[in-house]
Amino acid sequence: MSWLDGSSSTDHSFRTRCWLNTRKAILVFCTVFVLSNPASLRSAPPSHPRVYHPLDQRTPPGVAAYWNTINRIPTAGYYQPIRIQLPSTGKVRFFTGRGANDPALDAPSAVGVAAGHTYRFQITNMPEFPGIELFPSLEILDHLHPPTGLADRFPIPVRFLDDEIEAALRGRMITKVVYLEQPQRASSIDIRLPDAVATLPANENVLAEADRLGRPLLIIRLGARQPSPHRSNARFLGRNGPLHIPAKSKEGGAP
Repeated sequence: MSWLDGSSSTDHSFRTRCWLNTRKAILVFCTVFVLSNPASLRSAPPSHPRVYHPLDQRTPPGVAAYWNTINRIPTAGYYQPIRIQLPSTGKVRFFTGRGANDPALDAPSAVGVAAGHTYRFQITNMPEFPGIELFPSLEILDHLHPPTGLADRFPIPVRFLDDEIEAALRGRMITKVVYLEQPQRASSIDIRLPDAVATLPANENVLAEADRLGRPLLIIRLGARQPSPHRSNARFLGRNGPLHIPAKSKEGGAP
């Protein structure tokens, strides 16, 4: 992994990851991400000086998804399949307002989410991080348009790696944007290497970069913030959107 260092700058690392679905169809999902600490940004010339992007990774969660649904009305009632992957195994629990009855799934977990909504969930029971609970969020910007009846064959990957979880535990905030790559702008990175790394300037707009390279689909945010044991966590957990859990995924039980 490459890091941008500097005492007066924010550390940013952008990672491109691609997954390949074989047989008759190929979809390339890529991710750019920024890893930051609370410091001032380093001065650097913007990479797209002629294009104004009002949204970036620091925009409050939910805003980008809302704006995107205004421009691209999502398919009513459509649940976009996603696949949440942890470093190895663990539990993934989505907050649906049912308290102890909120679904807890074995990772890797497949669920369906709706464009225009933001979801908070818990990842825990990871063998690499015993006793650790983290509460990442997903902001759903858009969805795919697979052939009828084949949506489950093309889930959007949501992957959490060891180094990202370690960075979150050190107080960093990781923000990733998953996008569907444009064929005419395909990178030269070998898509068989899911952990290829590319580094961009420290003040780069990760959402604008994903938009330049393809069609942004998800924003993933991972930090170390925990629910408060002394007051309501309604604001922290948010108003999660509609969630579809396939029957074969309902085996996890409570964590």
